[in-house]
Parts: sequence; structure tokens; C-alpha cells
Amino acid sequence: MKTMKTLIMILAAMTIFSFSANAQFNGIKNTVKNGADKVKIGKNKKDKNKNEYSDETETDLDEATGNNSDNNAVEEVVSNTTSMENGVGYFYSTYSSDDYVKEANIGDELYVRMNFGKTMNEFHEEFVLEVSHYSYGWVNIYINDKLVLEHGPLSFSSNYSKVWTFIDLPLLVKPSFIEEIQNDQSVIETNQDVWVFQQLFNEGGISHKYTIAAIQNMKDGKNNLKIEFGVANKRDEKMGGVISTAEIVIISDEEGRKELYKCGPKFLRPLEEN
Repeated sequence: MKTMKTLIMILAAMTIFSFSANAQFNGIKNTVKNGADKVKIGKNKKDKNKNEYSDETETDLDEATGNNSDNNAVEEVVSNTTSMENGVGYFYSTYSSDDYVKEANIGDELYVRMNFGKTMNEFHEEFVLEVSHYSYGWVNIYINDKLVLEHGPLSFSSNYSKVWTFIDLPLLVKPSFIEEIQNDQSVIETNQDVWVFQQLFNEGGISHKYTIAAIQNMKDGKNNLKIEFGVANKRDEKMGGVISTAEIVIISDEEGRKELYKCGPKFLRPLEEN
């Protein structure tokens, strides 16, 4: 009898959690939908595209983000940021920053803007890859020249793959930023913010995978981190061609690793932290 009561309590708690998560995500979708016509340019206000990482969710956010993005506005964001080269990625230690960094600590927040120079659809044609309503991207991550993460294929609606010429990827994100999103949904202002939100709260997201790769593969001292963004056919297991590459030096020390562990899964933390 006691076992039955315990099971009922667990199921009730799971149901409440599910309703809460859905309500939060729907609230963020509505925030984006209500502001879809407002393209905000300048520091901390950047219009971005969103990404969906499974076939089951390919069209979930199409209505929320709409087709209101203006290519000229997106290009203005790129031109306003420190001069960017086509095919080169740039790292940032603060989300929505305008200043990129060439070196960071292993425990610092880390984001990378992969600048393409052309749209994903144009690259699909250049590499003679299949493309229909959706284009497909891929992310490879190398630590000290070792391939540690292959993330993809990522599906992009034509609303975005025919327009956007760059994408921001969240790599290491502090719990404080996640709490900020949870407590203040006005942080979710653009299509790109929706993409970041999805990545942060999904265990299959790139930030989750990157944190695990960094814990397992970065040694004390200097490490070289390289990110590749490429395009692919829908069902391919690897990218068909690289369209942007980013490199940075990551310094690993004891204090930085403690911060890194806080962002990673508990099973990878030192025993004293468990």
C-alpha cells in the first residue's frame, strides 16, 4: 500500500513538472511571436535565426519566429561588429557582446559566432548537396587537434537557410544565465535567443555536449579549441563541406575547472562535489 502511494506521488510530481516546463517554453514562444516584427540592432540586440535539432520539431517554432527577418538588418549586425572575415568564427565570453576574445579560461562562459558570408542554401548548391524546404548544418569540435564532438545534422527552415549568413552557438553557459532566462523571459527577445534557449535546456544540445567534452579532454595549461560549422545532406553522418572555422586558446587551471564542473553533469564532477 505504501509503495502504491509513493508511486502516485512520483507520477503527480512528474505531471506538475511537465506542465511547468511546457508553460515556460510556451511563454517564451509567445514573447518571441509578439516581438517578431521588431528587429533590434546594436549592442545586446541582435536578430538571429533559430535551429531545430530533430525532425519531430522542425516546424514547432516557424509561426513563433515568422518570416519577418530582413536580410539587410542581419548584415548590418555583422558589419557593426568588429570586422569579420567570411568563413571565420569569433568567440565571446558574454552573450550578446560586441567584443570577441582570442583567449579564455576553461571556466569562462563561451559563445561563438560562426560567420558564413553566404547563406546555407548557397553553400548547399556550391557543394552539390540535397536541399529542399530545410537545409542541414553540422558542428565539429576539436580539442588539441582531436575530434571530440560531432553535432548534427541540424535542420534549418528555408525562412532562415535562405537568409542568414551567420549563427551564434552557446558553448559554456553558467547556471546564473540559465536562472536569468527562467526569471526574466524578456531576455528571450529574438529568434537567436530561442535557439540558445533550446540548446541550454536540451541534453542533446551543443552546450551540454561541449561541457562534457571540455571536462574529459582539456588538460592543465593551454588548450587549442577549434570549431567547424558545415552543411550536409539530411541523413549524412558527417558534414559535406566546412563553411566557417573558429579557433581559440583555452587556459585550464584549478579554479577554472571548478567553474567548469558547475556547468557540467553531476556524474562527471569530482567525488567531493557529489
